[in-house]
Amino acid sequence: MTFSASDLRAPFASPFAAGRWTGLLADLFGARDGLLARPQPLPPTPADDGGAYLGAFTTSDGLSVGLYRFNIASGSVLRRKVGLRALVKPFLAWSHHAALRPLSE
Repeated sequence: MTFSASDLRAPFASPFAAGRWTGLLADLFGARDGLLARPQPLPPTPADDGGAYLGAFTTSDGLSVGLYRFNIASGSVLRRKVGLRALVKPFLAWSHHAALRPLSE
């Protein structure tokens, strides 16, 4: 599937909608086959209010990329020194080389 600038601009200019983002990630990266039928819930941590593991896909060069969604309290990413990378770091141990993580604030 080919995406235009307006195709990619719309999700960033709109309020977060989990279904739309999951579909965009799947279409953009060709990950439809790697998506879970039901996202696997992730427990809350001190840095977030929980989230979900959406699935994974393998890149053309054989790297595994995990797809995650996190629920972040409004403004907390900006107020805290913890970065988004710290939210995903524990899950990279699940044998993924990278992670894509849309979040809602």
